[in-house]
Amino acid sequence: MLDLSTIRTINAIITQDTKDATYKFALLRGAINICEHYSNKKEIHGELATYPLGLLAETWVYYYYPVIAHETFIPQRSGEPSEPDARGVMKFRPSFTKVTDYYRDKGGFDKFWSDYRSNTLPDEISGEVLTLLKAIRDTITQNPMRHLGQSHFKDEYQVFTYEKGPAIRKGTRPDPDYVMNSFGTYTLPADLSYAFECLGSYLSGEDSLIQQWAAFTYQKSNKTVDTETMLRLLTTRTEDKRFVRLAGKVYENALKDGPIECVWSGQPIQSESAMNIDHVLPFAHWKNNDLWNLLPATTAANSKKSDKIPEPALLNRREDVILDYWKLLHTTYPEQFRQEVARSLNSSNPGPNWQEEAFQSLVEKADYLITLRGYEVFAL
Repeated sequence: MLDLSTIRTINAIITQDTKDATYKFALLRGAINICEHYSNKKEIHGELATYPLGLLAETWVYYYYPVIAHETFIPQRSGEPSEPDARGVMKFRPSFTKVTDYYRDKGGFDKFWSDYRSNTLPDEISGEVLTLLKAIRDTITQNPMRHLGQSHFKDEYQVFTYEKGPAIRKGTRPDPDYVMNSFGTYTLPADLSYAFECLGSYLSGEDSLIQQWAAFTYQKSNKTVDTETMLRLLTTRTEDKRFVRLAGKVYENALKDGPIECVWSGQPIQSESAMNIDHVLPFAHWKNNDLWNLLPATTAANSKKSDKIPEPALLNRREDVILDYWKLLHTTYPEQFRQEVARSLNSSNPGPNWQEEAFQSLVEKADYLITLRGYEVFAL
């Protein structure tokens, strides 16, 4: 049975960890794939699950090959230069480029993968493939494994640990058995391994609802609507700026009578140019442009909050200010505000006592986004 704390940990890692490269995405995707498809290779030691590190290195070859082989350079870390040997490139890109260039006119990935899996790599490229696999292994263990979950646990190697394995002799011919048995092992919490087995394809997106929706549409349209088009349509969620402008007009009118108060810091907002319209629950995490969710803030407070979730304690401290702005919005747009509050905050029709229920619902939503979804907290 899955523990909710495990789900919270996964959410926190995905949403809060800083990402300077695609390594953390590849590590999680690879670990999920291995948990799902290689349970026969899993060893349980107490509260830890252990897998061959070579399997993880192989999945990275599989994931990154089409990216490296693409005719257009695709950066995979911040500021990565396009020259393979330049400072700042991915550690394994130089050897990877040599492999993809070698197979470019020989059948591409399919031929490379067939040669590798059947232990028939040509002598002239075998050493480069071994260099590539070692570079990938070292990148995995020294970068994403080291830092994954650091935002949540505040320390290194808290989700994954590893045992590197014996030294690999130069000239060794790489094949799946050798890589599986000689590249060492890695561990992750057993409950996380179980979560990846049960929910992994949904976390990685490979078996997500929108993937299935797109595939279904492709089939039912007699293959006239490709899955890429449907995925683009299904993931498009534009932020309607009209409601932001409506809220802005309310606060601009209020400014005519003097400064208004920043919803978060309490600092005075003296002019329209100094005012930002902030989403209380960030649009990035909670796709909502209702008027109750659009409140005025100073540029500094809005920048500091960014896409963080206001902690319940902060909301409670600022309750009076929030309710004052809600009353102002309700007075200006009574019907729209009434419907939005009733729909989104589960409140009864606004009346003399509507504030308490609606505000408590807002606090509960913020707490849910922090404790269950793992989003970063905004506190002052």
